[in-house]
Amino acid sequence: MNVWNKVFLVLVLANLLAIGYYLKHKDFQLAVDRGLSTLKKSPLNYIFDRPKNPLESVPFVINNFQNKSNQEHQNITELVRKSHQTSQSNTTVKSNTTKPVYLCINLGAGLANRLYMYASSYGLARDKGMILVIPRGTETLDATFKVKNTYKKDPKLCPKTKHITESACCKLAPNLLKLPSNESVTINGYLQSYKYFEKYRKELKPLLTFRDIVLNEAKAKLHKLLSDKYVGETKNSLYNRTLVGIHIRRGDYTQPQAKAFGYRTATKEYIVKAVDYMKRNFSNVTFIACSNDVQWTNKVFLGHNDVIVAQIGSATIDLALLTLMNHTIITVGTYSFWAAWLNPQNGTVLYYKDFFEPGSRFSRGFASPNTDTYYPYWIGL
Repeated sequence: MNVWNKVFLVLVLANLLAIGYYLKHKDFQLAVDRGLSTLKKSPLNYIFDRPKNPLESVPFVINNFQNKSNQEHQNITELVRKSHQTSQSNTTVKSNTTKPVYLCINLGAGLANRLYMYASSYGLARDKGMILVIPRGTETLDATFKVKNTYKKDPKLCPKTKHITESACCKLAPNLLKLPSNESVTINGYLQSYKYFEKYRKELKPLLTFRDIVLNEAKAKLHKLLSDKYVGETKNSLYNRTLVGIHIRRGDYTQPQAKAFGYRTATKEYIVKAVDYMKRNFSNVTFIACSNDVQWTNKVFLGHNDVIVAQIGSATIDLALLTLMNHTIITVGTYSFWAAWLNPQNGTVLYYKDFFEPGSRFSRGFASPNTDTYYPYWIGL
């Protein structure tokens, strides 16, 4: 066997080893190509272009796949695209045809009652995943607070709804807690319990924030009250004191029919006791009192140099005024509750705990003790 035959035999063996390597790694096309290239090339050409190690063949593998399989790749891509389109066309897409469910309520009575109705119906609607609808009675709330766009007003959404009336005015009503979540309803009642909306307090607080036009007027009234009381003091000095708001509800509560029903008004003794409590617990206190009976209130505070009795203003401005205080003394009625609840400073709140006649018709609307009416951390005297 001459030298060239020996060289050729060695090269064939080397090529067979290379083919075996590619077969081992399951690159069958590359193994075939590699074998055919050996037959087409002379032994010397093969010597000079053979890979020195398996890693040198990587670019060759990539190029080979790209060049020889480009059409197959396009075909597969097209098949996948068509398959995806087919699967989409064969899949039944269920549109959201769930019928909207509404909770409807009409607001009435005074500002504080409307606040309760709004906040409580907001909470009930949120609990059941219902859409709140208030066709009537929101004008004052819209003008005073930032509640717009939190409910619908279209009365056409409510005419055929089932009507449900609260079983009690001033505590959680079991029938309202069991509202159907798949049926629109109209609820009737005063809804006077913070427990209807307490879990949504963080949502309601920004909504029940006074509009700037109301708040600015309340701040102007407070400044005048302090300036008239402490003549000559600078602005910083005027406000360098602890401010305590007092709300005193009398008026219609003193009428014979109201008393017969079970309404009570706060006594002078309670008010003086509450004032003393604030003085003991806080320093440099000034009291701002708002009442619908200014004459009676002035008599109570005769000789109290640290009390300013405000003249009766609009319900919205005086309510905003009371929320500017550091702490609050409340007596009876829903207006008192909201004077404390709307206060962003979350200070100490004192309330009159004997606000109804025991055993009266009025008393039946409340829980016993008054856990549905006042927060447990508010202080009853």
